[in-house]
Amino acid sequence: LFIFGKAFDQSILASCKEKKAKFIVDISDYKMNIQYNYNLYYEAAKYCKCFTTTCEYLAEIIEKKFNKRCIVFEDPTERCRKLPIIHSISNQDVIKLVCYGSRKNIHRINFDYIIKQLQTVCKIDLQVITNKQEQDPTWWQTWSFDLQETLVNEADAVLLPIFICIKLENFVKSKGNNRPIDSLQQGKFVICNNVIPSYYKLKNYIFVGNLSEGLDFFVNNPKKVYKKIMQGQEYIDKYHNPYRIAEQWLDLERTYI
Repeated sequence: LFIFGKAFDQSILASCKEKKAKFIVDISDYKMNIQYNYNLYYEAAKYCKCFTTTCEYLAEIIEKKFNKRCIVFEDPTERCRKLPIIHSISNQDVIKLVCYGSRKNIHRINFDYIIKQLQTVCKIDLQVITNKQEQDPTWWQTWSFDLQETLVNEADAVLLPIFICIKLENFVKSKGNNRPIDSLQQGKFVICNNVIPSYYKLKNYIFVGNLSEGLDFFVNNPKKVYKKIMQGQEYIDKYHNPYRIAEQWLDLERTYI
């Protein structure tokens, strides 16, 4: 049984058809707006055992478009567990926030506006880390796995603003919740707006809604924040444990082998 991800293309599909191979196609992002991808997946649906993806929203789109079962495998956590450190905050304190993610999402965000809104709540210091390009603001930092961990550990909370427009709605809403899971695993509270369904799924452990209200909640409710992070880490242990997810993949393999 073969499982193909981003490298899947027409030549691989043709080879699978010729050899009558058993295969599964994993679709990690919304790509069906590109005609080549749509045609590729439409043809693959006739021969593959099933599709897989990272969230229910994208799975529903895939099943509707290609009339083929799509199974959700949520991303496992990749970080070491850190317990939350929550302290009382005074009006004079500067809250350290960090935002991270792919530039294709980050570069559309109006950070000047967001910073002004957040500063009506308290003083903030915002770090942005992404796959930075030359034309990006000088204060952004170039992403690496280790730097992300360092900045998250140094931050008081993680800010994950999401930009959306009608043209990009399916692309944005099809995101998995690996970013907030990553932060919770490191003991950090997450503040994000209510755009991505898989983020809303974590609403009991993070703040989903108006960003300024989320910062206000973080500043004024340290005990509740601590409890939410701890409950979020329990959720991670139950649903995002790498061993559990690996076993799910093995079960899928046993089903179709």
